[in-house]
Amino acid sequence: STLGQKPWEPTEKNEAWWQERHQEILNTTASLAKDIKVVFIGSSSVEYWGTTAKEIWDSKYAPLGAVNYGIRSDRTEHVLWRIQNGELDGLSPKLVVVYIGSNNVPLFTEAETVRGVDAVIDTLHAKLPNTNLLFLGFFPRGDRTPVRNTLTKIRNITDTLEPMLDGDTQRKAHFLDIFWSLAPQSLDRIYEEFYRDDKLHMNLEGYKIWDNLMNRVLSQKPWDSVERNEDWWKQKHQEILNTTASQAGQIKIVFIGSSSVENWGSTGKQIWDAKYAPLGAINYGIGGDRTEHVIWRIDNNNSEIVRGVDTVITKIHEKVPSANILLVGFFPRGDMNPVSDLLRRVISISDTLNHGGWRFPKEILLFRPF
Repeated sequence: STLGQKPWEPTEKNEAWWQERHQEILNTTASLAKDIKVVFIGSSSVEYWGTTAKEIWDSKYAPLGAVNYGIRSDRTEHVLWRIQNGELDGLSPKLVVVYIGSNNVPLFTEAETVRGVDAVIDTLHAKLPNTNLLFLGFFPRGDRTPVRNTLTKIRNITDTLEPMLDGDTQRKAHFLDIFWSLAPQSLDRIYEEFYRDDKLHMNLEGYKIWDNLMNRVLSQKPWDSVERNEDWWKQKHQEILNTTASQAGQIKIVFIGSSSVENWGSTGKQIWDAKYAPLGAINYGIGGDRTEHVIWRIDNNNSEIVRGVDTVITKIHEKVPSANILLVGFFPRGDMNPVSDLLRRVISISDTLNHGGWRFPKEILLFRPF
């Protein structure tokens, strides 16, 4: 590649070692596609999770289904090319951790580097629209003098990127800045105890900081699907499933969320009964829920499958109204993991079909082989 390309223009590198590394990544994507849950992509700071920080990676991230797609010396334009040339094809990870752009800093303006990062996020979201993106702000680097100039430039870029990316719900982007754990407010030096001798790449202690601060963000997992364990919550969820099954044809508006939604049924009941109930509105609020709980509730609603079965049966009955219909419940299946979750869902769907309020004609019998 040459410096003629801008940070937002996909650029291939011609060095043999780079092409070999790119091919290795393509092979990993092809062979492990279904098992890849987290992708780390970027430059040397990502790649060195496999060497400098291998002990952390092997114990914590590899078991999560994480893969390391870092290539040393890459800039934003190179990662753009890699994304567009197969490295993420066919994947559906829950999360992509992105660290790219630090190598653009010495060569391009702040605005150009920001535009390059923005292009990477755009391209990642276009390729993986259902995946959350966690972008790491640039780490301090002390390999160029005067250090203050470099660190000031990095902070200016970070201050521009953070409000652009953090909480960007449209692109499912999140931002993590660990800069101040690695350099003082004075911006006149880096904390060298966290760096290798080159003052550019972190040592193991530096990666421990990255790991610790990233865990604080990921442990919150507001984008995950999380079930709550309280019995009352599970009962409330089942009540909602039953309502969906029995009133599907009449439901025109759904209110879904936490206590502020649920309280329409108590604090706001007078308004609800007068205005919203006659419109076919339904209240699916559960007190104490967070985003991850609502996501789980949406993911674990079998009504679409049940409604599909109901439509098939109804069409058959309309076509041959005098015939008896034997509906065979779903057989157990063990082709997806975890099997226990799959079987519980099969049982739940069968239960709903059997007595969940779906108005099958009386001539229909449900045979449950499960």
